[in-house]
Amino acid sequence: MLELTELMAKNLIENAPICVIKAYADNCPACENYAPVFAEASQALPEIQFGKIKVARTAPTDFTRTYMQAGSDVNGIGTPMTFVFKNGALAYRYYGILTLAELMTFISIGKTISPDDEVKAARIAEIDAMVGRSMRETNEKIQALQAAHTQVIREAEAEINRIKGA
Repeated sequence: MLELTELMAKNLIENAPICVIKAYADNCPACENYAPVFAEASQALPEIQFGKIKVARTAPTDFTRTYMQAGSDVNGIGTPMTFVFKNGALAYRYYGILTLAELMTFISIGKTISPDDEVKAARIAEIDAMVGRSMRETNEKIQALQAAHTQVIREAEAEINRIKGA
């Protein structure tokens, strides 16, 4: 499986009849958990080109600007993201971790979707919007939990220091 630059990803998308690209970020536990699944799928489907591209979790790249759903919060990038391209066009995308069975199904769906099919394209947009909302809501909950956790730690440290000083 290739580690792609932006240019390599563009060339792969334009030249491969079918390709699957995973966008991931460093220090992303979900990405690390998903890596073996993606690698296994790439070995199981040698007729399909697979690649991975590193993206920044806090800043959009040309790749994410181009292939994330229109109107999504590109700065709130959730990773990993999996994209299936067919004949140079985005056929299907998924944000999050997939099991091997789910990834294989996802690739199969992407292989059969015609980007020109308006009904399927509308459904993809609808699913993307739901996933985007869910990701934003999840990120907000995670941030709130992290803030609460930090507050509890500070309070515990203050109590420990108070007890030590007494």
